[in-house]
Amino acid sequence: PKPLHIDTIGQYTVKILKKGEEHFIQSEVEMLEAIRTLDPDKTNIVRFIESFRFQNLSCLVFENLDRSLWDLMKERQWHPMHLSEIRPVTQQLLVAFQALKGLGIMHTDLKPDNVMLVNHKDKPFKIKLIDFGLARSEYQVQPGMVMQPFPYRAPEVTLGLPLSTAVDMWGVGCIMAHMYFGQSLFPSNCAYHYVQVILHLLGQPDHWHLDSGTNVWKYFTRDPINPEWRLRTPYEYEVVTGIKPQETSNILTLCKDLGHLVQMLQNNGDPIEQKDRMAFLSLLESCLHVNSEVRITPSEAMTHNFLTMAHLVDDKGTSTYGEIAFQFMKASCMSHLDETDTAQIATQDSSGNKDSEEPRLYFSDYSNYSKAPTSATR
Repeated sequence: PKPLHIDTIGQYTVKILKKGEEHFIQSEVEMLEAIRTLDPDKTNIVRFIESFRFQNLSCLVFENLDRSLWDLMKERQWHPMHLSEIRPVTQQLLVAFQALKGLGIMHTDLKPDNVMLVNHKDKPFKIKLIDFGLARSEYQVQPGMVMQPFPYRAPEVTLGLPLSTAVDMWGVGCIMAHMYFGQSLFPSNCAYHYVQVILHLLGQPDHWHLDSGTNVWKYFTRDPINPEWRLRTPYEYEVVTGIKPQETSNILTLCKDLGHLVQMLQNNGDPIEQKDRMAFLSLLESCLHVNSEVRITPSEAMTHNFLTMAHLVDDKGTSTYGEIAFQFMKASCMSHLDETDTAQIATQDSSGNKDSEEPRLYFSDYSNYSKAPTSATR
């Protein structure tokens, strides 16, 4: 449910819910109480303080945070974020979802609005995950349940396939893409077009996978001669659903797949950045795998080269790109983690001093090195 109002009072944020939403408030409080067992700073999850009723309205109290990722991107006029900015946000989200997965909790509402910057001036790109109003235990979900905002919705949700915490990893991939492209990767105004773009960029789910989907018939069909599933034509979709698909966007003609699209944008020819971009693409494709059983898990993703930066270690002391990449991760991710949590990420400065002062990075510090494009397609 949408909150009636959100007030900031000192160091706290109060979320006031609409009347008649008692069922939803009870469910949200149950999820928040379960999550309370986690360290909110180490797991990058908003700190829940308490719940109470005021003038017959349900209120939830949280720590006060800065602004959302959506607000930040809007302030930057939807310019794509650089890989060194995307990396710490992604890493922190994975820490949060690994913690939730350990509790068997699905967030199911990941979008830029629900990724909050803690204090972007003093702790750039330090984030926390918020809004557990639609969260649920994994054992409660059934195929066919509707969840996730449309542009961030996993294909198994749309097709009525078995659901799991893997839907949140699809959401992480969508957030990564949103930061990289400056807009949602998938369309939000047409279900048929949404499935069409997924197939074009990522391929089709396995045929045996589609056999069990309760909503697969809306989007796919089998020809008498060929028993394998194929995407319905727009006309066939309209016949069986009564809904006329929206016009197709240019993404289907601009690129042949996700890799081509990633390469086509933000490619300045720097070989070190290109190496980093390929690592980003590899993780992005793993998060957006169309088969949920094969999709990467949070713990697996945290060992991926794009986040450990193993592919950049040799460039750390020899290139501005490598230095900035490590500084951004150190400033954003490392200050609240245990030593064992950071063992896989090299955080020493170029002199090898482990105790060097933590850098204070601001967006303006980075702007001279990475010039954002002057416009972004919306």
